Amino acid sequence: MGASADATALRAAAVAAAQRAFRRELDTVAAGLLEDALEGQAGEQVQAAARRAVDDVLAGGGEDAGVELCYPNCAAWLEGFLLPNYRRDPGTYRWCRTWWEHAEAISRIEALWQAWEAMRHDGATGMAVWWVNYADPILRTLTAPDGPFFACGRGHTVPEKLPAQETPEGLFRDADHPEESPA
Repeated sequence: MGASADATALRAAAVAAAQRAFRRELDTVAAGLLEDALEGQAGEQVQAAARRAVDDVLAGGGEDAGVELCYPNCAAWLEGFLLPNYRRDPGTYRWCRTWWEHAEAISRIEALWQAWEAMRHDGATGMAVWWVNYADPILRTLTAPDGPFFACGRGHTVPEKLPAQETPEGLFRDADHPEESPA
């Protein structure tokens, strides 16, 4: 495997680590929220969790640690790069002007930004790989009629979360203790 392939694998691992860290933070935030009473605080807490997860990965990002970010956060990247470069027919695609109030959108946009920051240094094919392997599938899902903005056709609406019963304690292994078997 060449240096370019090693760098790509390292960057992919860093993005995956950031996504896992973000999911852990998001799970922690979500567990403590009271559904309707904290709706206004939820978006701020999710954004804070995303920032912490990105900071953690970038602080120990191996060879990428010395690379200066082009954008300080996903919102600046979205406004400075993605929105000017990704244009679609609003009749076919869904978008919400207050995208940051949708946890799924934050997670997907954060992941896209992290991948973009890592892959913009990958020479002649880095951006092509980013568009085809990251942006196209994530943006298709994000802007689909049944995506996270499905209820925002005539203005912003936060959809209800999917229903689920509380998971029995001990059913799954904790990531921090994989050696312990579930009950």
